[in-house]
Amino acid sequence: KWLADVAHQEHEREDGSGFPRGLSGDQIAEAARIVAMADIYEALTHPRPHRKALVPFEAVREILTAERSRFSERVLRGLIQGLSAFPVGSLVRLNTREVARVVAVTPLFALRPVVEVLFDAAGERVRGRRIDLAKNSLQYIVDSVTVHEVL
Repeated sequence: KWLADVAHQEHEREDGSGFPRGLSGDQIAEAARIVAMADIYEALTHPRPHRKALVPFEAVREILTAERSRFSERVLRGLIQGLSAFPVGSLVRLNTREVARVVAVTPLFALRPVVEVLFDAAGERVRGRRIDLAKNSLQYIVDSVTVHEVL
């Protein structure tokens, strides 16, 4: 029964804007809400005929801005805690204009991972310096970076 409910409700949204029945809030099974979030994340992070795939950071940002009212705070928190916006190995730009690689993610501070600086603000290669962004309030991630942007 619950699997059938999930299948029927995966396109329903917290604010009632979904389909097929326009359910809202507690009318939607929690598992269906989670599957809906995963479905949107998967769609955003994979290429489609009309657009390129988003990197995880951009996908999470898109969900938190454009889709925020369509999901409960609990499901949004689960997204942030369960999926890192900055997976280990991804490249990011810091507010200092340095480019760094994510080397560790702490679940409690998923948006403030441990990074290793690879390029300084001038774009010069530097010896890796680790920064735990959860412990350093002066530095933070402003964007994700692709390998093509730094090479």
